[in-house]
Amino acid sequence: MSTCHRPPAPADREMLRNRLGIGLVQRFGRRANYTAREVLDTLGSLPYIPFDWYCWGLATYTTRSDFDAYHQVIGEACDWPAMHGVMTGVAAAAGDGAWSVADLIPDLSSLGEMIPDLSSIGDVIP
Repeated sequence: MSTCHRPPAPADREMLRNRLGIGLVQRFGRRANYTAREVLDTLGSLPYIPFDWYCWGLATYTTRSDFDAYHQVIGEACDWPAMHGVMTGVAAAAGDGAWSVADLIPDLSSLGEMIPDLSSIGDVIP
């Protein structure tokens, strides 16, 4: 298995966390964690997210076991605890259950109808 070829952490980690987090909630609902497939599909649907940041997105919103399983399949060994800590600002070893990645996702419920539902836009745009 080769070593992870991840680039340096995104300079604007908050932007990646927020855009990906909001996208995950819109597509799959608010959860403590998401699968690697859900994170990758959501990253692929977001404009202007460089592919080099995908591994960082996975480290942010997947469990360590999902992250490691994905990297086993692609033949790379990446350091989830270090990457997760950089992206969340939380030591991955803490694991006291009092915190989850859902805490990173901004609560937009107070905006109500100001946020349009764009889920059916594919029905209108060929």
